[in-house]
Amino acid sequence: MMLVNHLVVSLTGWHALSQSGVLPELANVEPWTYSLVALGTALPDIDHPDSTIGSRVKWFSWPIRILFGHRNITHSIVAMTALAYMVNLEPLLISVAFGYLLHLVGDWFTPAGLKLFWPAQRVYRSPLTIPTNSIAEYLFVWGSSALALTALHTA
Repeated sequence: MMLVNHLVVSLTGWHALSQSGVLPELANVEPWTYSLVALGTALPDIDHPDSTIGSRVKWFSWPIRILFGHRNITHSIVAMTALAYMVNLEPLLISVAFGYLLHLVGDWFTPAGLKLFWPAQRVYRSPLTIPTNSIAEYLFVWGSSALALTALHTA
C-alpha cells in the first residue's frame, strides 16, 4: 500500500476513534497527536531505504534491510510487542502505535501480506487482496474512509 493511502486510513481512523466516544480518554485528543499517528504510519517501512521514512534515515534503514529484509521484523508481532511495551512506559506513544498498527492492517490487504510471526516465513494476507498502487487501492482506501467519516458524523 502506498504511504498516502496508509496515511488516509490512519488519520481518518484516529479522527473517527477520537470522536466516537469509544475511548473516553481520547475524547479531547490534541491536534499534534495526528503528527504522531503519521509518524507511526510511516515507521514500519523504515526497513526499506527507498521508502519515505527510510530515505531520510538511510544510515538506519540499510542495516535493518540487510539484517532482516523488507516486511519482516518491522511488520511482525515482534515490532508490535516492542511498541506495546514502549506505550506502557509512555502513554503518549499510543498515537504512534495506532498509526503503526493501521499500517500493518493496510499491508495485510496487499498480495505481499505480512509475516506476522517472523522469523517464521508464513505470510498472512486478507482473503480480499488489493494490488499496491492500483486504482482499486485508491478506491478502497478513499471510499472506506469517506464511509467511516460519514457514519461518524451522521451518528
